[in-house]
Amino acid sequence: MYYEGNSYFAALHLAGGAEEVLGANVERSGRESSFKSLLRGAVKLSKFFGDGVESETKDIATIMNHAKNRTKHMDGEDDDHVYFDPKVEARDL
Repeated sequence: MYYEGNSYFAALHLAGGAEEVLGANVERSGRESSFKSLLRGAVKLSKFFGDGVESETKDIATIMNHAKNRTKHMDGEDDDHVYFDPKVEARDL
């Protein structure tokens, strides 16, 4: 769907679901999922882009999942208008 170029929202959600399922299996085998690896790296880097203190893991995870979760759940007034590039988000996920 992503490579066809006309279903970026669907590609975003399918990739997100696949990442959750495959990531859980990777972690059950004792290894680190790609999401957790990126999350860990982002938390470490946040120290250098802010006030010298690492951001909370939960806060970084919320940012990383923003596009997928806001369009998936639409559970608040702030979700009436979500601003992001679905092609970029689908590619990144």
